[in-house]
Formats: sequence, structure tokens, C-alpha cells
Amino acid sequence: MKFKILTGLVTGLVVSITTSILFCQPSRAGNDRFFSNVAQIDNSDLAAGEKAEDLFNQGGEKYQKGDLNGDLEALNQAIKLNPNYVEAYYNRGIIRYRLQDNKGAIADFTEVLRINPNSFQAYVNRGNARDDSGDSQGALADYNEAVRINPSDSKAYYNRGVTRSRVGYNESAIADFNEAVRINPNYALAYATRGNIRAKLGDKEAAIQDFQKAADLFQKQGDQDSYQKAIDNLKKLQ
Repeated sequence: MKFKILTGLVTGLVVSITTSILFCQPSRAGNDRFFSNVAQIDNSDLAAGEKAEDLFNQGGEKYQKGDLNGDLEALNQAIKLNPNYVEAYYNRGIIRYRLQDNKGAIADFTEVLRINPNSFQAYVNRGNARDDSGDSQGALADYNEAVRINPSDSKAYYNRGVTRSRVGYNESAIADFNEAVRINPNYALAYATRGNIRAKLGDKEAAIQDFQKAADLFQKQGDQDSYQKAIDNLKKLQ
């Protein structure tokens, strides 16, 4: 039932990526903006920047229509015109990840971090791609950086908890889910995932409480499928 939350495109679109889906709540990330020093840009650079922005926006329109490959091509062209276009690298990383190109996604998020070392969203997303590539330790290092930069990002704690659980660090994983729900008390997915780990560890009472809380939240949030799955897990323990 373990899966990761991918932070959204800088255009504000919502993206969620799952593996072994049991529960799914989309996440929304804030914009991670990068501003060039326009005083050092000549007129030709400004023209190229405007064209790159046009391509970036065209890519966003294609994404909204479900055309991921079209968005990818537009972002490729935008980056050719502006090799420091941090938003284009960021969005291309998300598109590549969705297209299961983890190597390409890692390269793009690495470029984001080269330009903006404080992009905790890029650390979270690169961690996801590294984890899916089998690099659990690299993923944990990225989630650690994300938490260091932004200790209030519940998604970073959640994703780190998923990876920690999979590699056998169950107590540390529970600590991460504890932090995720402390930051976001309505994080239904974190309750459900913590419930699964507690059930696996034989902590039946705590698992029941988690599944009940998750079910209540899923129901309030209108996620009927996840609500039913939480109820099913609850019944197995009662």
C-alpha cells in the first residue's frame, strides 16, 4: 500500500504518482520561482526568454489536455532557448517521471537544485525518482534535505516514511507519519499508511484507530473508494 506523493507542476496543476495503489490523495505544491537579473540580460536574451516562456505556457496547455509528450517537447524547446529556465526543468522532471523516465527526471531535478539549492520540492521529487530507481539511500538523503529546508512540508515526511518502512526502518517510518499528521491533521493517507505499518507490527489497537481516522477523513473528503478500503482494513482487524 506504499506510494509516493509527487509535488505538483509550478503552473499549479496537481499531480499524484502512485505505486501499489491503495489510497490516493493528490498533493499541491506552491510555485518555486526563479528570477534572472534583468540588468545583465541584453535584448536578444530578453527575446529568447519571452519565446521560452511562450513555449513553457504552451506546454502547460498541452498538459491540461493530457498530452504529456507534447508538453515534454515544448519544455525541451524552452530549455534550449533558456538553459537556466528552472521552472521548465522542474516541470520536465515531473513529466519525465510520469512517463517512467526516472533517469531523466533525476537529471532535471538535479538541474533545478543547481540553479536553486533551496527547492525542497525538487528534493522531494528527485527522492521519488531515486526511490523508484532502486536507490533507497539516495532517496532518503533527498527527503532529509527537503525536511531540513522546509520542516513544515508534510509530503516530505510522508514520502520518507514510505521509504523507511520499505527498507525496514518501521519505527522511524511511524515517526515520520506522526510528524506528517501533526503538520496536517487531515492527512488521511498518512493515517492509513501508518495503520498498515502498525498492523504489520502487531499493534492492533493503534492500527484500528488509524484506519478509523483515515476512513472518517476520506469520507469527509469525498473519497469513497479510499474510504471503503480503510473500512475493509478496519474490519479485518476487528
